[in-house]
Amino acid sequence: MKRDKYVMCLCLILAVLGISGKGLTKLKSSDLSAIDTFAAAAKEIGMTRHDGRNLTIDGTYKATVFRDLNCDGALIVVPLPRNAEGADLLSRSLRRPPTQQFFLLFSERYATFPNVAFWFSGLRHDVMWLLNMTNAPPPVVLSVAEIGECELGMRLASSHLS
Repeated sequence: MKRDKYVMCLCLILAVLGISGKGLTKLKSSDLSAIDTFAAAAKEIGMTRHDGRNLTIDGTYKATVFRDLNCDGALIVVPLPRNAEGADLLSRSLRRPPTQQFFLLFSERYATFPNVAFWFSGLRHDVMWLLNMTNAPPPVVLSVAEIGECELGMRLASSHLS
């Protein structure tokens, strides 16, 4: 009976911490680092970076826009540090459906959110960090939506992400 009370208290504490921890997630340096890496590759093929907008009121998900000056198209990029939740926010925030949408993890392109690869890369990062073998930021998946018919995603992937 007494043990049951401890278990219930522990469950309640973990539930509160889990919910509040999720709410405290804002753009981190690893998210910004992933966007900066993407921006460098986009700049090399002639794209310019523009400020995007917050997809949520609290700024947890922020879209960054990359435009090509030679055609009427853009790539809209959102870092997803936890799961695919922000990808739905990105799709819903667009006036028209994207011509294509894909995910990037360590320069690899995926048609759907790479749950397993992301989990293993996060686990690998955490173990290496605990062993003091890395100072690298944790992995971040980028959700990329293309607007227009410029095939910017294909150009970017074939020139720099392969």
